[in-house]
Amino acid sequence: MITACSQEQMQEMASNAMVTQNRTPDKTWRVKPGSVHDGDTFRAVADVTNEEIKVRIACIDAPEIKQAGGIESRDYLRGMLTDNREIILMGAEKDQYGRSVVEVFAMTDTPGLEVGVNGEMVLAGMAHYYEGHKRSCPENAEQYEFLEQEAISNKAGVWANGDAERPWDWRRRNK
Repeated sequence: MITACSQEQMQEMASNAMVTQNRTPDKTWRVKPGSVHDGDTFRAVADVTNEEIKVRIACIDAPEIKQAGGIESRDYLRGMLTDNREIILMGAEKDQYGRSVVEVFAMTDTPGLEVGVNGEMVLAGMAHYYEGHKRSCPENAEQYEFLEQEAISNKAGVWANGDAERPWDWRRRNK
């Protein structure tokens, strides 16, 4: 549920979705070249240990590749997570497929600043807020829900045509 807030608070929430600072991860990762599968899944490699994991971006659900908007969503994420970009992963939960369900922050050219990938995908209309994963990002779930309302209002991405089918509904219908 969206709570009432001032225009100033709304602008601050939207800004904070994209740029944050001073995260202290236990390790940094790089996006494995060519590994962005769709708008919410990719592979990452740890900088020091070379450990490789499959990542499922928490609190969002992007259109499936065969679904309307799926290719655009994947390509948008690819643009944000260019090959070998340094990223920070926050969270440790695994899903039923063994993927690490995490919040993702991509480093920018400004030292100490990163882009919140989850929020940016939702705000751009390239992914839906996914309440089913909100336990993976309890501090930001409300913000992602707000950002989806912003995307709907702005007719961004999947919301451009007004009748965007939620990925979980599409999967159920296309079993």
